[in-house]
Amino acid sequence: MQKAPARDRVAQSKVPAPTEEQRQRREVYQRYASKLGDRSPQECDLIVACQLLDKLIKARGGHTLTQDELDRVGRVLLESPTSRELKQSQGEDASIAYVTEVMGKAQPTVERVQRDRLAEQAERSQKKDQGMEL
Repeated sequence: MQKAPARDRVAQSKVPAPTEEQRQRREVYQRYASKLGDRSPQECDLIVACQLLDKLIKARGGHTLTQDELDRVGRVLLESPTSRELKQSQGEDASIAYVTEVMGKAQPTVERVQRDRLAEQAERSQKKDQGMEL
C-alpha cells in the first residue's frame, strides 16, 4: 500500500470533519440533487434552491419566507459540492457569494411560480363558483 504524498496528507489534515449539522444539511442537499440526473453542478444548486424554497413557501401557506427560512436554505446550499469547492480553493467569502447569487436567481423564480399557482387556483375556484350558480 502506497502512502499519499506529504502535500496531500497535509491538505487532507487541514480540512476539519463536518459537524453533525453540516452532515445533515449535506444529506438534505444530496437527497434533492440525486434526483436531477446529469445536470451541471450549478444547475443542480439552482434547482435544489428552488425546490427547498418552494417547499417552505407551501408550508407557510404561500406567504413570504422569513430571513431565517432563507438562511436555512442558504446553509443547505453551502454544503453543495460547488460551494464547498469554492470555499476550499478561494475561501469562505467566495462560497457565500456563490450561494447568495444562486439564492438571488432562485427566489424570484419560486415567487413567480407561486403567484401563477395562486392565480390558477383562483381561476378554478371562480369557474367552480360560476358552475354552481347555473
